[in-house]
Amino acid sequence: MHRPGKHCASTVLSDAAQFYGLNFTEAFALGLGAGLGFFYMEAEGLNPSRMIMTRSQDLEGNFFRSLGLPFEWKTEKEPEPGWRAAKGFVDRGVPVLLRADIFHLDHYQSRTHFPLHIIMLWGYDEQKQTACIADTGWEGLLEIPFAALSKARYSRVPICSGSGEYFPVILPEKISGLETKTKNAIKLQARDLEASGGSAAMSKVSESILQWPGQKDASWCFRWAYQIIERRGTGGGAFRKIYAEFLEEAGKISPSISEFAPAAEMKAIGERWSELAMLLKELSEQTPVPEAGVKKAGRIFSELADREQSFFERARGKL
Repeated sequence: MHRPGKHCASTVLSDAAQFYGLNFTEAFALGLGAGLGFFYMEAEGLNPSRMIMTRSQDLEGNFFRSLGLPFEWKTEKEPEPGWRAAKGFVDRGVPVLLRADIFHLDHYQSRTHFPLHIIMLWGYDEQKQTACIADTGWEGLLEIPFAALSKARYSRVPICSGSGEYFPVILPEKISGLETKTKNAIKLQARDLEASGGSAAMSKVSESILQWPGQKDASWCFRWAYQIIERRGTGGGAFRKIYAEFLEEAGKISPSISEFAPAAEMKAIGERWSELAMLLKELSEQTPVPEAGVKKAGRIFSELADREQSFFERARGKL
């Protein structure tokens, strides 16, 4: 049922697709979800104070909408009714997407909070007081105590607290018009990146990164940026390498996708993101932070902004 993957949401969405008889790989699930994004935030209350994110904020919703299905996170204010609602769907044989804070999931042993992690609820054992979940890179299903799951779903964290979000996953056994839906998902990706200011945000970072060395948490700012590009469930290259795998699969569905949104080009973009990540890692380990290295990182951010904008403008205009 569960196939270990690279990113939390795309992995469990692929699991669900397989459960319903749809042969969607993790990469295809991420592509249907228009999973690429880029956001930049500056605030002294943030940890770190200069923070980038490289994933779409609505991968889960995009996945269902790309398939012509409705999506909206459901919530319950209190943990007890929240658990009853989720397990009620499991009782009917429906797997349930859950948002959870990795800080309260023992298999992560995390010292930091991240309440936007996605897992899938597949079952539970009342006698053991445990829930059976699927989670990214772990083999098979994991058993976690009800109490831990409740804390993870209702974690109270400044700026982004959990509200017990859940969504029952019901998919058809056959998808009609998959070629059109796949093209539309690529165009959705182009629109989402533009609407969220992806290229503009990258360009902003290319300039603001010059001030990072002067921050009290400069090392952590650079380290976070490295991790959020290359580690933390991205599959390397800020999710762009996984997206290149999606485009390779999509090209087999429609030759025009190979022509106007070539997987090889996106793979090259992903590799450039990885090169940037390694530079940021090096900068995080140096005191003082070398100005030449920071300027180089800024130039790569600017380059990537131009390359991605050009890539998706062409795809959106031609598909």
